[in-house]
Amino acid sequence: ISDLQCKELISSSAFGKNLTKINFYLTEQLNDDILDAIAKSARNLQQITLIECQNVTDQGIISITLNQKNLRFLELNSLSKFTSDGLKHVLSPVLITVDLSSCAKITSDGIYHLVLNNPSIRNLFLNHCRGIDDQALYDIAQCIGPNLKTLELDCASNMLQPTISIQNLSEKCPNLNQLSLARFFEDTDPYEEIEVKIFGAELKDVDLYGIFYEIFFMFFIIQKL
Repeated sequence: ISDLQCKELISSSAFGKNLTKINFYLTEQLNDDILDAIAKSARNLQQITLIECQNVTDQGIISITLNQKNLRFLELNSLSKFTSDGLKHVLSPVLITVDLSSCAKITSDGIYHLVLNNPSIRNLFLNHCRGIDDQALYDIAQCIGPNLKTLELDCASNMLQPTISIQNLSEKCPNLNQLSLARFFEDTDPYEEIEVKIFGAELKDVDLYGIFYEIFFMFFIIQKL
């Protein structure tokens, strides 16, 4: 795809005019220039998926997401050069699902701009996003709490007060029905007795994988409101 003729093809208006989805997996050939070329004509994207494309930076993400008003599904996984700056221009009134799993440079600041600008988000996947902290959970609860259906935070263990943060989030997300917290409390003192309250009238699926094997005397209370 880095070939000159290929770049000319994807830059043509005919190429992207009716394009609604792009999917790139495990390719080092994909870079910011190619995404910029696609973006010039593909203005009606509903789904963007980029997984382990290590030559893509914030500039490429900005190019392909800017002014995509019909974007419903955004999946950016394991992008080593992708930071919070790349999220600040994501703005779609119909964005439903966002997956940023394993993007280590994403911080709470990026999550803040994402949820502030896209209150329609219902499904959010932040597994292995070790750069986010408690503030991200407070912003998620404040900005998209009533709409949120699914939240995954596996191995997002950079929280200073994980029990308080997750309780506050669950209280402000009354329609949450799927919550994944595998190894979420990984850095908690294993000998400290902790009570974790997770509220939810609609909760149907709670994943606590790995927690009880590493942390002793921890009690989870699921309260139906």
